[in-house]
Amino acid sequence: MPRMWPSASAVAERLWSDPAQTKSADEAWPRLHEFRCRMVNRGFAAQPPNAPDYCPFEWNPAYQEL
Repeated sequence: MPRMWPSASAVAERLWSDPAQTKSADEAWPRLHEFRCRMVNRGFAAQPPNAPDYCPFEWNPAYQEL
């Protein structure tokens, strides 16, 4: 299932978005990344659509004191 969600969201992006916005993959990646982060935040296991990546809420730059 985690591999299905990025593909399904890419199909949905193509079908329901304005055709002028879906001609370039570079313009679609930010929207697909944002959608993946929403799904992960809601508890769905979804792989990144194009490369290893993280969502802002998964990143915690706080360092522990030594």
